[in-house]
Amino acid sequence: MSELPIFALPLVACPRELVPLHIFEPRYKAMMAFCLDEKLAGRPGEFVILPAGDDGYAPVGCVVQLIKVIKQYENGRMDIMVHGKRRVAITTIDAEGSFPTAETMAYEDLRGDWDEDLATRAFNLHRALIQMITGTAPDDRLYTGVSDLSFLLAATVSLDVPAKLRLLKARSEDDRLRQLADVMSAIIKKVEDVQLAARSIQSSWELQKLFTE
Repeated sequence: MSELPIFALPLVACPRELVPLHIFEPRYKAMMAFCLDEKLAGRPGEFVILPAGDDGYAPVGCVVQLIKVIKQYENGRMDIMVHGKRRVAITTIDAEGSFPTAETMAYEDLRGDWDEDLATRAFNLHRALIQMITGTAPDDRLYTGVSDLSFLLAATVSLDVPAKLRLLKARSEDDRLRQLADVMSAIIKKVEDVQLAARSIQSSWELQKLFTE
């Protein structure tokens, strides 16, 4: 077990994800000062992003590392970038100090292997989606040697909070890959529909101009 600062937010962070944050509450300003001191001392400067909502805290959060202060304001506010590192289970929360902390335990998968066909399907869907949106297929080397493929893919796939929390809680790589494959398939279908509608609109517009000029 280890004690870490916690940042309770109505969002979910996952391992491998880059997350921009705006810090403005006094307790979280104090937390960032602590993390910056930790980094100056050669330590990671980590804290937990803990999903929180009307029904309380989630039982699982993501440890993130402060990697950059993007902007610091005169009133002490700051824009920062953090990088998701690993999942932890929350055992107890202490909100009495200058910033909240929690006792945490490692939160790991119950099985370490995964289905190769499922991983290949998710990989191909991700490459197709990125190429569809950006016009360029990602380099295959980005995926090489990755043991947590699901979180690598999730870092660039738009997920709503409930879906992302299900992904964070899942204790099987197959489960996460299956969830992501379903989401990416649905996104690709929506993008294809939009592209088809756009081509139809453009064609109708060009035809209209041709016969009305």
